[in-house]
Amino acid sequence: MKLKTTHTFFILLFCFISSAQVDVAKQCKKAKYDAQQSRLKAKEFSNDKKLALSLYKAEFNFLLKAEGICQNYSNKGLKLFLRSFSSIKKIQKDKVLTAKYTDSIIGVYERTNAKGIQIDSMFFGRAATWYTRSSAPDYFKADVQFQKAQSWSKFKVSDYNTQVYYKNLYNIYVKSNRTDNELKKRLISEYFRLSMVISDNKLKPNSQLFISKIFNNVVRSCEDILPELAGYLKTLPQQQDVKINALNNFIDLLDQKKCSDSPEYEILIDTLLKVDRSVNSVLA
Repeated sequence: MKLKTTHTFFILLFCFISSAQVDVAKQCKKAKYDAQQSRLKAKEFSNDKKLALSLYKAEFNFLLKAEGICQNYSNKGLKLFLRSFSSIKKIQKDKVLTAKYTDSIIGVYERTNAKGIQIDSMFFGRAATWYTRSSAPDYFKADVQFQKAQSWSKFKVSDYNTQVYYKNLYNIYVKSNRTDNELKKRLISEYFRLSMVISDNKLKPNSQLFISKIFNNVVRSCEDILPELAGYLKTLPQQQDVKINALNNFIDLLDQKKCSDSPEYEILIDTLLKVDRSVNSVLA
């Protein structure tokens, strides 16, 4: 009798678990369906910005519900969040409210990562920006994501990501009350590297001006910059016009920092004369 009762208990338990699993699967499917329908309606009423925004927000909330219910949420789900979030940002003008949605998508990103799911590399650069624009910016986490993004084989250099990356690095330095010498060295070396990146990829002059403005807030004397020049000279671009432009930029930089009496300054001039025999270079 006892054996029969035990057997019956396990049968009932199995039926309960199976029923619960079916119920979860239905709820998961329903949440995804509701998210999809909200997006379709938002597109249908795209001329009504207020209504479209509320529908995109509904889509985002249904995706959050699906994330909490569904057991196989992965990169595909993260991409749906990204699409919904992008739609909200295009219409939402309130920066405080946008920051709250940024907090939410960061949460999704971190939970996906915590599950051990291999996150698509395309998200690294986006995640870096999210961390800088959340309601409580985390510049350290942003820096980790920026570095991951830059090591990605399909990473595309742009004016935007160059400026945002260097500004974030500077924010970390400021957060240390400008006392972190290792970070200061990194800002100097990254300035040289990014200057090459800007030249090599023919980015807008504004990008060079942007990072130079930050650099000038970090570097106040020759002692800060001269030790880094040797490494810089080893990484000069091969293309002649780009190399000449880079050398002239750094000669101007040493002039501004009153380093023209240094041996390093003479090395830069000699290097410039070897690659550019124009009248302006000879006169320099």
